[in-house]
Amino acid sequence: MMRKLYGFALVLGLFSGCDWKPTQADDAVVVARVGQSVLTLNELEQKDVYRREMSPEDSTRAVRSYIQRWAKDQILVERAKFNLSDQQQDFDKKVEDYRRDLLIFAYQQAYLKQNLDTAFSKEEIQSFYNDNKDMFTLRENIYRFDYVALPTNSPGLDDLKKQFFKADDPDDFIEKVFAFAKLLSIGDTSWFSFSDVIRLMPSLSEYESDFISRKKRVIHEDDETIYLVALNDVKLKEALAPVEYVESSIVTILLNQRKREVLRALEEKLLKDGIKKNQVEFY
Repeated sequence: MMRKLYGFALVLGLFSGCDWKPTQADDAVVVARVGQSVLTLNELEQKDVYRREMSPEDSTRAVRSYIQRWAKDQILVERAKFNLSDQQQDFDKKVEDYRRDLLIFAYQQAYLKQNLDTAFSKEEIQSFYNDNKDMFTLRENIYRFDYVALPTNSPGLDDLKKQFFKADDPDDFIEKVFAFAKLLSIGDTSWFSFSDVIRLMPSLSEYESDFISRKKRVIHEDDETIYLVALNDVKLKEALAPVEYVESSIVTILLNQRKREVLRALEEKLLKDGIKKNQVEFY
């Protein structure tokens, strides 16, 4: 009751500077009207527009905003009814079709979640790749490389540079620099575009030509950091993408194919079961 009185007082205060006042209709306090539609104080309270922890000023703004939004919506509805033909206003079939589609989609997703095998063997991926190589032409240059970013004041920096590019004992190098290296990747066989390189090491933005020309060593030094890059392999734009580079795309394609197969099998099974149980008849 206190909350209702508080809300009533708030709405009265909201309109205290206006000519219009809340009115009584069928034992309900009406706070707004658009045509034949009314917004009552009880409906307003049920929307929980204002809260006790709000200041009176904030509560007033919140209530005013809600009432104005309600009025705008009602005006739009009234204008739509006036301007749209009966056929345009007939949403029953559209709503039923939409509801049907939502039900089917929800059931399909639940069924897939329980019955879809999302794992693919290397052989399946390689087979699809071999059969569809024309789909996997590179749209940009890609690279394999090792890299490390070290502080310029690193102990034994000259020896570390020599050891990195010599690459005869990577484990020993990693052990030496692991504690203070800012970036470090050695032995990764993943492929990266030059945009990936820049995301990793923005300071190397000017070295794309070195990557394209297959330069084996890239060294860049600024005030605080020295970047060492050993380029291991390059695939240029328009070449066939390595299977490892497109593996995730292949998995997505195969997964979509498998989804369609599972759902098709489900539909056929349900139809056969329906016919067998006399739930489905064709005339």
